[in-house]
Amino acid sequence: MRVGDVEIIPAWPERGHAVTYQRVREITDSGAVPIILGGDHSLTWPVVTAVAEAHVPRRVAMVHFDAHADTADDESGVHAGHGTPMRRLVESGVIEGRSLVQVGLRGYWPPPAGFDWMRAQ
Repeated sequence: MRVGDVEIIPAWPERGHAVTYQRVREITDSGAVPIILGGDHSLTWPVVTAVAEAHVPRRVAMVHFDAHADTADDESGVHAGHGTPMRRLVESGVIEGRSLVQVGLRGYWPPPAGFDWMRAQ
């Protein structure tokens, strides 16, 4: 099954998240396993949520390859932004902290408080 791009309006992330979630649910509801390539990191939250819901009551795990953890509580007041999706997945219960493996983290971010939150999960 090939479905193509999801129409995203960059200045309207809430719509982009909703449309992406719906498209991934259509794919999983057909019995196919989606492969998602590209897009802003914030799309990870609706994509993984849709996949996880399709597999309830089983749980999903995730391997996240990135230089940054994407576990910020918010980005300048934005709850569902580029640097927040892994935190949203854990907080919403979509992924258990022990089921999220992150590879390649480096640099100055997250700050110590972010790593403390991550360890607690």
